[in-house]
Amino acid sequence: MTDFEDWPVVVTNRCAEACAETFGLSDREQARAWLLGLIAEKGELTDGCAAR
Repeated sequence: MTDFEDWPVVVTNRCAEACAETFGLSDREQARAWLLGLIAEKGELTDGCAAR
């Protein structure tokens, strides 16, 4: 099994669109770039299945 750190992080179009709308960004590509930067800087991958 691979480590969580090796998994890619995906920001969907819908997520990026909601972020742009919520935070007043110009479009989903700007929002996606902002989110990916924030994830890279402060993100932490966890095992979401553990809570189930």
